[in-house]
Order: sequence, then C-alpha cells, then structure tokens
Amino acid sequence: MADENTRKRQRSESPVYTRRISAASLSVLMNPEPMSNSMLPSPTFHSYGPGSAPVYPQAQYPATSNANAGGSNTNNYSSYNNSVSRTNSVSSTNAVAGTSQQQQNYQPHQQQQEPHQQPHHQQQQQLQNEARPFSPPPTRFEQNIFGVRPTEDILRAVSDFIFTNIGGRTNIEIEGKLGLLVDKKTGTRLNLPVMTETIIKDDKNIRFESDMKLQQHAHFNKLLNQRVDETRRPEFRGTRVAYKHTKEVDHFYRVDGTRVRVTTNKETGQIMGVITKNRIASIDIYSPRTKLDIRISINEEQPLSRPNTEDMKVQAERHKDRLSYTQDIWSFDLTQVTTPEHEKGPVNPYAVGPPKTTPTTVTHELEVEISRPELMMAERAKCAEHKPNMFVELTHIFLGNLRGLAKRAI
Repeated sequence: MADENTRKRQRSESPVYTRRISAASLSVLMNPEPMSNSMLPSPTFHSYGPGSAPVYPQAQYPATSNANAGGSNTNNYSSYNNSVSRTNSVSSTNAVAGTSQQQQNYQPHQQQQEPHQQPHHQQQQQLQNEARPFSPPPTRFEQNIFGVRPTEDILRAVSDFIFTNIGGRTNIEIEGKLGLLVDKKTGTRLNLPVMTETIIKDDKNIRFESDMKLQQHAHFNKLLNQRVDETRRPEFRGTRVAYKHTKEVDHFYRVDGTRVRVTTNKETGQIMGVITKNRIASIDIYSPRTKLDIRISINEEQPLSRPNTEDMKVQAERHKDRLSYTQDIWSFDLTQVTTPEHEKGPVNPYAVGPPKTTPTTVTHELEVEISRPELMMAERAKCAEHKPNMFVELTHIFLGNLRGLAKRAI
C-alpha cells in the first residue's frame, strides 16, 4: 500500500505528467471567470521606435467565450482565440467520448500555459526584471547628435555678409540702424507672412526709413541713461557705459565730382573731420515681433584733407544733436538730425522765379556702430586663415545689441 501511495505522489509531482480529465473539468478550464482590470499586469515601458506606444504584455489566459460573457468578449488575447473557438465547438458528449483527442489538440496550449501559472506578484516581479532599468538624466547633454551646435541662420547670414564685404578694404564703417521697412506701393510698413525675423533680399519696392517717432527716441534715451546709472553702481562687475553729448554740423560740398562731408563742432567751430563716404552694401532684417526693423550697413569712409570751401557752395547741411553711449567696442548713438531748408537739385540759370527748395526736416535716429572696426578686420583675417578667432562671436554681440534695442522699442 505504501508503494502505491509513493507512485501516486511521484506521478502528481512530475512536471510532464498529464491525466485524463472529465468534460466538466475541461469546461471549467476552457471557460474561467472573466478577469478584472486589477488582475492585469502593469505595463512595461521599453524603448520604442518613432510613432510607437507603450506595449502591455500579453496575458496568457484563456479568453471568456461569447456565451459566458453575454455576447461580448472584452479580453482580446489572440494566442487563445483559435484554441477556445475550436474547443468550444465540441459538445460535452463529444468531449467525454473523445477526451484523448481533445488532450492531443490542447496539449500544446497547456505547455504554453504552464510558465504563466504563477502568482500575480511573481508575474509583476518578472515583468520588472525584464523592464529596462531606470537611469537618471545625465548632468551634461550633448549639443546634438553631431556634437556641434549649429549656427543660427540669421547670425550665419549676417556674419557671411560682413565677412564678404569688409575683406580687402580700409577705413571700414560697420553700423546697424533701427527703423522701418516700408512698402513703396502702400507707403506702410512691410507686412510679410512670417512670424520671426527674416532677412529681406534687395527689392526696389522696399525702402528703409531710419526715422522713428519722438516718443520712441525719448524712450531709448531714458533706457540708455538707466544703463549708465546701473553700470556705475558699486556692485556692478561688467564694463561701464560711458556717456557723451555732442552737437555737430555737417556741410556737404562737391569736389571734383566727389561728395565731401566736412564736420565741425557747433559750439567751438572746430573741424572734427573731412571724409568722403561710399556705400558698400546693406542687409535688412524684417522683425515682425518688434516695433522696429534692422538695417546693417557697411561703408567706406576715406579721410581727406580740408578743401578750400571759400568759393564752394554748400550743397546740403545737417545739424546733429547726438547722445553717444559707449561700452567695449560698441557705440550707441541717439541723434536728432535737423536739415534746414535748402535748394532742391542743381540751380538752373535759365529758370524763371525762385528756385525750388526742400523744407526743413527733423528726424530721430538710433544706430549701433563698431567703434573699433580694425578689431573686426583682424578677426576676419584669422577666420580666413582658419585660425582661432572671435569673428562670429563679435557679430553675435553686435546683432544682439540691435535685437535687444528693437525688442525694447515702444
């Protein structure tokens, strides 16, 4: 009797043992009670490709038949659908008569089911072990997958513009002005279907007006005066902003077919400079998110000796009331320009009546100029020789000054 009990216990503990089951037991096995959502294992998050979503592990349980589920089957486990539909089609009578055949058909599914017949907490532990271990975010991030931060498009375009147009020249002037890009057809500010800064190609239908409203000019005057006071505080550790107020008069003459500008101090009458100014190139930046647009110009200012102006007629005259703020190599000039009434065009000796004149005008301008263009030229030379340089960095600061002012315009 002991040997019989021992053999029964060994057969029950054997993992490959299969026994004949009744039709009722088979029905319970094939149609268990529906699982609640709380019995489903938690999702396991792996790394996905583009457009993927979290994948819930497919629970290996028999699905509820349509008959027992009230005509609907909410558990969509495809690995069991075929077996359930096949075995459910067998009547209970055929199930008793052909039990061995059913065992032969169902045996592979029993073997697949065995590894999943574990307690729920063990299944969760297994899923956690299979999940990708969490790693904290790095303290340092790469610039991008290529390891190099791409240069901003507008910065690149402005850098290329300056690099191209100052090469091989002397006495260069690099300045940026704030104003408005005006559509000549409508007489109003340019309106493009863009949301951010955009560089405008040369267009004869667009002009740049450097004149701004008096209220805007006064606002910038107050803003820059505040910066002077802020940089003079003891706790300030940067470069201080210097301030200077000058009043000058420009007289323009025609000398040997060249337009010559003679600048004198309005209060002392001292000649400040004699130059001829040639326009090299300019680039316009349309800024729809600010009140003002930007124009960057490159000019060549050739110094000349003082001409004999006693017998020369002044072609034009400008009175400049200028407030200059300087920091590092940058000069911020707020200028009120008054142009007195003057004759329009060359005098026609055969004309009848008084000559045509241009009325007096007053404009308000703000410009940022590189006060040491030779430094920019030196950095350009290093850049051309593929040596370490600060050319793009200086251009970035220059453009940043213009952008900062434009963003603060009213």
